[in-house]
Amino acid sequence: LSPKFPPTLLLSVAILLLCRPASAFMRPAGALIGRSGPLSAPSLRFGASSGVIRGLRPISGVRGGSSSLSMAASPPTTTLAFGAGSEGSAVVIVGKKEALGSAEMARHIPVPKDTLDAMLKDLKPGDKGASASTWSSEGCQSPRKVTIALLPDKATRHNAAFQPHALTTLVRGASGGDGPLSIIAALQEAEDAGPVACAIGKAFPMFNAKSAPQDQDEADAPKDRVVTTEMVVAGTGEPIRDEATMESARVAAAAVRM
Repeated sequence: LSPKFPPTLLLSVAILLLCRPASAFMRPAGALIGRSGPLSAPSLRFGASSGVIRGLRPISGVRGGSSSLSMAASPPTTTLAFGAGSEGSAVVIVGKKEALGSAEMARHIPVPKDTLDAMLKDLKPGDKGASASTWSSEGCQSPRKVTIALLPDKATRHNAAFQPHALTTLVRGASGGDGPLSIIAALQEAEDAGPVACAIGKAFPMFNAKSAPQDQDEADAPKDRVVTTEMVVAGTGEPIRDEATMESARVAAAAVRM
C-alpha cells in the first residue's frame, strides 16, 4: 500500500460503498451523460408523413377500397408445344420467300395456290421481314386466320442464316388474339431447329408485367392458350418428327422463355 493511502482510509471507503444502496449508483433512465452535461433519452414517435402508405392499398382487380383485400386473378399463361397443330386454329407460316413458294411447302400452307402466290408477290421482306394475313377454310370446316410471314432475304455474315431476331419479331406481331395458334416454320436445313425453337420461345415470354384493368369483366379477360410449332424442312417438305430433336427444342424454348 502507498503511504498516501493509509489502510484506514481504504477501509472507510469500502464500508461506505457497501452500506450505500445500489439505487444511488443508478441514473434515471431518462437521462444520458454527454460531454456538455445530461441529455434526454431519445424517444420514438409514430405518425403519418408524406410518402408513407396509409392503410392497405387495394390490389389490382379488387373493389371496395382499402378495407377489402383479395388476390387478383392470375395472368393468362401460354403453353408452347412442338408438333402438329390443332385443326381449325389460326396459323402463322414463317420462312424465306423461295421456301414458302416451293411445291414441297404447298401442302403445309392452308391457302389456295393463287392466293398464296399473290401474297408472296406483294410482300417485300426488306431488312426486317414482312407479313400479311388472310382468311381461308382450306383444311378445316370454318374460315380461320392465316398469316404469311417472310424473313429477310439477305443477312450479314455475322448473323445466323435463318435470322432468328426477325423470326421473333414476326411471330410476336402475328400471334395476337385468343385461342390456339399453330406456327409452321419452313427450315432451310434440319440443323435450324435449335435457333428456330429459341426464337419462337423468345416471342412468348413467361413473365408479363401488364396488369388487367380493375373494371375488366372475367369474360373479357385473356384466356390461356396453346401455341404449337411444327418445323418443316423446306427442301423435302417433311416435318421434323425426331423425338430427340423435339425434346431439345422444348428444353431450349423453355429456357429462353424464363
